[in-house]
Amino acid sequence: MTLRLVLLSSSLAILLFSFGCNRVPHTQDELPRENSTLTLFFMPSPFGINWNSPRHLLTSIALNYFSFRPNFMGHVAIQVYCHDLSGQEHSFITGMSDAKLAASSAIFLEHAGLGIMFEKNPGKFDDPKKSEQELIYRLKNPGATGGVNFIQVKINPAACSRIAKYYKEFQEHNLNRYYALYSRPLYGEGSGCSAFGASFLELIGLMNDEIQQSWSYTLELPLHLIGKPYTNQKVYFWDILMANEWGRKDENSMTFFFWEPDKMYHWVNKKLHNIHHSSESDYNYSAKKIFNTQGLLLDATRVSVPNEPIWKKTDRPFFSELLELNKQLYESAL
Repeated sequence: MTLRLVLLSSSLAILLFSFGCNRVPHTQDELPRENSTLTLFFMPSPFGINWNSPRHLLTSIALNYFSFRPNFMGHVAIQVYCHDLSGQEHSFITGMSDAKLAASSAIFLEHAGLGIMFEKNPGKFDDPKKSEQELIYRLKNPGATGGVNFIQVKINPAACSRIAKYYKEFQEHNLNRYYALYSRPLYGEGSGCSAFGASFLELIGLMNDEIQQSWSYTLELPLHLIGKPYTNQKVYFWDILMANEWGRKDENSMTFFFWEPDKMYHWVNKKLHNIHHSSESDYNYSAKKIFNTQGLLLDATRVSVPNEPIWKKTDRPFFSELLELNKQLYESAL
């Protein structure tokens, strides 16, 4: 029984914060570079993550982990190819991952409980070449490693300029220092992979209520199940294992919002189904194929790009150290 608990606890911590990938066959091919586009690629978990309760989360994560498939918690990758207002070309493939897994012992040895959802793990950008190789393999072999789909957005030069500035400053100010489910990238708090992808749409004014609700979860975390680093209380593993429901929206719980790759992936598939089979199709989207995989195409070339500052100052005490670390960045947003 103890061994089983160790395995389950390790898998929960690993899966919440690790989006590693196995090796894929090398290819000389490159991802197509469609001019004036932002593309978000969504890679789902092998068997889906069940967020119905802490207990369901634990067991579904263990199932995905022991499938030994790549990206067992899902992943989001980003490709940009465009020309800005000055005519300068910008081309990159990126994404966010954890640089060093620090949460695997937290839930079991440090009794962190759901506190691991707040862990500030060291972050890093995905290796562009490895990311491209994996995307090509998935796009050419639908379903071979759990699948992939995408949304490709045609953008205008103003959007390209804003995206280029955002990514450049994200790198310059070391905003990938934290890889965390709780982070909001546009507040300089670091990011998880799915939040990082969603931030590009928000950045250029394309995020709306329908997309946000379809791509994210909002949970009420019971306060008595939240340990380090958010609180100093000890939460034992079996407390999580016995929790059959989340909290209610009251003083005994904390509202926790996060983006989720599986929901992003299923949203694309639902839109594609509507395009091909429903009379209620959303005419803002059309189907597009990259290699052997279908995704969505959205023409946003006529959408007005926001002109307010990119960055917002963090208002969360949990990230108070960033007020100094990101001081120059926050001052530039005033």
